[in-house]
Amino acid sequence: MTSRVKRGGGAGIGSRRFHPAARRRGRAGWRTGGYPLIVGVVVAMPLAVAPSTTLATHGVPAAHRATLGPHGASVSPAAPRRARAQSGATVTRGTETLFPRSTTVLVGTPDSGGPASLWSEDAKTYDVRSVYVAAAGGGVTDWYATGKIASSPSAVHEIAMTYVGQFSKASVLEKVYLYNYAAHRWELFDARDVGNQDDTQVVVTPEMVHSYVSSSGELRARVEGFRAGARSLAAWHFQSWANYLSWRVS
Repeated sequence: MTSRVKRGGGAGIGSRRFHPAARRRGRAGWRTGGYPLIVGVVVAMPLAVAPSTTLATHGVPAAHRATLGPHGASVSPAAPRRARAQSGATVTRGTETLFPRSTTVLVGTPDSGGPASLWSEDAKTYDVRSVYVAAAGGGVTDWYATGKIASSPSAVHEIAMTYVGQFSKASVLEKVYLYNYAAHRWELFDARDVGNQDDTQVVVTPEMVHSYVSSSGELRARVEGFRAGARSLAAWHFQSWANYLSWRVS
């Protein structure tokens, strides 16, 4: 398997940028089978961000546009997940781990992979290429994954959504949303700059869990990327490299 190389500065490995698949083979300077750095967050409620800071309204159908709620976030370290899934869900002692059954691109161009690429942390990633959005002033990727619980939605007491991924270039603003079925809107839970050196893990544990499960047991999580730049391909073009996404439901 060959690495993907991007030009530009970068701590630790000079000007070389490697796709996650290349790192998992145990390159010099990287821990074999692991990550040198995983940054995690646990968020209890949606983040309060001024509407002007979200890119969700640019080129996205109204039904998918984000409406942001009150601030109430707490941050703590999160260990990387190594789950190996053979189907859309696993059940252990009353806890159900769900994996995406489908993926939908709102903004961008699908490049490789599919729902099964998100079932475990390995060399297989779900990749989306950015497109230039003039109203946003840069390149944008925006996609979401859908899962479905096997148990009754009314029996759900806790949801923990885990996402692991990165981008092909540095300085990409990543936003992670959950869909609120009760309010019929996307809600932003995490926003941060993510680069192309290390996978970043985000863990979201929402309050009012029943709002984030449909009456049929469906759940949705969305990942948006933005990189500012003029109409220079080198400035705004990047790829979203998604490695793992799951919901732990109990």
